[in-house]
Order: sequence, then structure tokens, then C-alpha cells
Amino acid sequence: MAKVVMSCGLQRAAVAGVHIAELGGNAVDAAIGGALMAMATTPGMVGLDAAGFVTVWPTDEAPRVIDGYTVMPGKGIDAEALGGGGREIEMDYGGYTRTIVGFGSVGVSGGLAAFEDAHRRWGTVPWKVLFEPVTDAVEQGFALPASSANYFTSSHDAVFGWLDHARPFVHRLDGSPLQVGDTVRMPDLADSLRALAEDGAATLYGGDLGQSLAAGIQAGGGILTVADLSEYTVVDRTPTRASFGDWHVATNPPPAVGGSVLAAFLLAASQIDVSASSAERTAAWVDIQDRILRYRRDRLDGASDLSSVARHMLEMAGRGDLTQLDGPPSTVHVSAVDDFDNACAITVSSGYGSGAMVEGTGIWLNNALGELELTGGEYHGLEPGARLMSNMTPTVARSVTGELLALGSGGAARITTAIGTVLFGHLIAGLELEEAVLMPRAHVEDFRGERLVAHETALPLPVGALGHLGRRDLGDLQMYFGGVHVAARRADGSLVGVGDPRRNGSTAIGGHRG
Repeated sequence: MAKVVMSCGLQRAAVAGVHIAELGGNAVDAAIGGALMAMATTPGMVGLDAAGFVTVWPTDEAPRVIDGYTVMPGKGIDAEALGGGGREIEMDYGGYTRTIVGFGSVGVSGGLAAFEDAHRRWGTVPWKVLFEPVTDAVEQGFALPASSANYFTSSHDAVFGWLDHARPFVHRLDGSPLQVGDTVRMPDLADSLRALAEDGAATLYGGDLGQSLAAGIQAGGGILTVADLSEYTVVDRTPTRASFGDWHVATNPPPAVGGSVLAAFLLAASQIDVSASSAERTAAWVDIQDRILRYRRDRLDGASDLSSVARHMLEMAGRGDLTQLDGPPSTVHVSAVDDFDNACAITVSSGYGSGAMVEGTGIWLNNALGELELTGGEYHGLEPGARLMSNMTPTVARSVTGELLALGSGGAARITTAIGTVLFGHLIAGLELEEAVLMPRAHVEDFRGERLVAHETALPLPVGALGHLGRRDLGDLQMYFGGVHVAARRADGSLVGVGDPRRNGSTAIGGHRG
């Protein structure tokens, strides 16, 4: 049996992972169980119908990424249905967000398929066991977490207020959004969880549950079909790797773009003079972000050959020649490490949420097709079966000294800069994990037509530095800048978890020492 450390944005998810370890599970089992708990009991933030990636670095094996990301639906659908079933909404999340919601925004998500594949390969307890904590929690009713309540302040009407039969799961009787601690009861969701536990992911991918979802989505104007679900496959991918000093990092490869961007950040940041002042280091880090993220915007996003363009970016970053590069909330992450030398990082997303739910299932559906930055800029413009782009970057890292990390974050486009900041602080600048997670964060972005750096107030960026960038101060420890949750085994063999307070970081350690 293994002793496991969990780190994530929900205490009951961390506890669920530890419970599974106590029943004989390893880091992979615990991470999946924790992710299931988060997907089912953080409404609004993510749903059971989430897409994602499972990055695993097993003991005595090479690391792998199981790609369970969203693909474009529409197999066998009438062409006249394309372009419908959606509504554009605006909300003040992160200052301003525009997206498309509705049944037409629902893509084919492979999160549960990825979980089942990872469990089959590396899990040590029966599949049913992974569902025990989350099914119990949903059956009993669960308290609304702060992350959901915070998101509902922006989204409760625009995203979740348009469908009569789903609206009560987000609102109080007086029409106000649910608040922290309110009890959420979703008996239909408990039934769906029991079906998945008994029948496996097959019930979703073409089985009874999938058939119910497809029928309901099409009735609401969406384009997802049973064929889309039954023909969905996960992809076993070789991670993008980066090495510097004593560290080897493995993260999400193309066609997801987040991992390549993160690796480029780290390769470039490894050349920063760590003996310089904190202000000078910060200025260098923001400049690296500016150059690499502009390259992503101008060259990587929408590229026909993502692997080739990403490889060029990594080559330039590794040489320190960045001059040649010039030219959603609804994501949760779970990290787990065990004392048998296994690390597992899981990131899953439902986009901003479609606000759609098929009656009788209790499952909040994704709005992946409504995030146009992930679909090439067109609504329903991809071919059925095409995989969408992703920012998600579940990452594992090993040191020659024996230290082992699993980490990741939610936060849409801020995922890579959040993880990069933590890894720069710990792996390159030598900060303790807790210090690295608490470092003030910045993210270079195009915001309402202006190129600027969004940042936390305590960021030590000199007033005169990088004058071509505007500035947007969002306060300290802001959810906007992600939530990097880290599970680690230190070089001495001890386990430690660090949860990011920006997204209610929680940790737990348990199980039996191997």
C-alpha cells in the first residue's frame, strides 16, 4: 500500500483521495478519486462532463500524458443544425469575459475516458472504489464551496440562469445565487455516478447515459450525437520534456499548447540571473512572458503544424534568443504523489460552463465550442472529430536528488504563467515550495485592445520597466491568476502538499507507508 499526499482546490477532494489511498490506492487512484469529487461537487467551476489530461510519471517508467480533451461533435448531424443552439453572453469575470453558452456549445469531452485508461494502466484498486467518496457526498448533499460561490457572482444569470429546470441548482428560492455553505442536492447526479461506477466509462461513451445526453443535447439545439460519444478515443502521448540543472520536467504536448509554452518559459527563465534584485528578476520574467505569449498568439495558435511551430519556440527559448519569437475559471486541478515514487497530475475543464443540463442526469455540460480561442475562432467551424486546442498543463517533475513534484492549475490562458512562476521560483530561484506558490503573479495579455501586464499588487516590477506594456493591478492572491496545487516528495522521502490560497488550496496526507 502507498502513502499519498494530495493537493487541490477543494478539501473534500483531497480527503477523498486520501480515503482511496487508505483502501489500497496509489497516487493515480487518489488523483482520479479527488478529481471526480471536484468535478461533481464544485458546480459552475467544472462538471462531470469535463475534458482533461492525466499526466503520470510512474515509478521505473517514462512519463506519459493521457489526452482526454474535447473533440468537435457533429457526426451524422444535419448540416442545417450547425451554428445554432448557442447564445453569446458577457460577464465581469476577470474584468470582462465573452463566451457562448447553450446546448450548441457542448463538445465531446474525454475526461472520464482518460481516467479509465490511466486507472487500467496504473491503478491498484477496483474502478468502483474511486467513486465511493463522491457518490456518498452527492447522495447526502454537499456544501457549496467558495470557488463555486465566487464564480456564481459573475455567472449565475448569464451562464446558468437561462434553463428553467437547471436554474434551481444554482439559485436560492428568492432568485439570488447560492452562497458558500448552502447545501446542494442533486439526486440525478448520484444516479449517474452509480452508473459510471458499475458500468465504467462505456455508459457515457455510447451507452445508456451517453444516449440520454445526446438526445437531450440535440433536443436543445446542440450537435453532439451518440456516434460522437461511441467513437471517442483517448490518445496516449509522449510529454513535452525540458531539462535544466538537476531537474527534468514533463508536461502536456501538442496539440495542446499549454505545455510547450510552459517549457519555453522555463528554458528561457533558467537563464535569468537569480542573484539580481527581485525587481530585475521580475522584469526579466515579464519580458519572457511578453515575447513567448506574443509568439503563441501570432504563430502557434491556429498553426497547421503545431508540433513544428512549438519545436521552433522551444529551440529559441533554449538558446536564450527570444528576439526571434517576436512577431477559463472553470478548470480544476488535482495533484498526487506517493511514497512508491508515482506522481499524477490531472487537470480537467468544462470551459465557462454551458448552463445546459439534460434532465434526469444531474450533469452540468461544458461549453468548449463556445470558447472560440480554442476552436480557431469559429463557432462550429471544425470538422467532427477534430481535437480542440487547450491551455491545460498538468505537469510532473523529477530531480536527480530524488525530489518528485506533481502540479498544475486552472485559469484558462493564465495556467502557463501561474505554473511557470511557481516552477521558476522553486526549480530555478531555489525558493521553498510554499514561497514559490505565494510569489506575486503577473500575466501579459491583450485586454480590450491593449497589450498589458495584469498583476498582483505586491509584484516587484519597477515603474519604468517594460514601458510598452500597460498595467492592470488586480489586487493580491487573486483567483484570476490560477491556483497552482503542488504535491511533492522531498529528497529525504517525506511527503508535502502545498495548496494555492488563490483557489482555496487544500492538502491531505494519508494511506499506509510502503
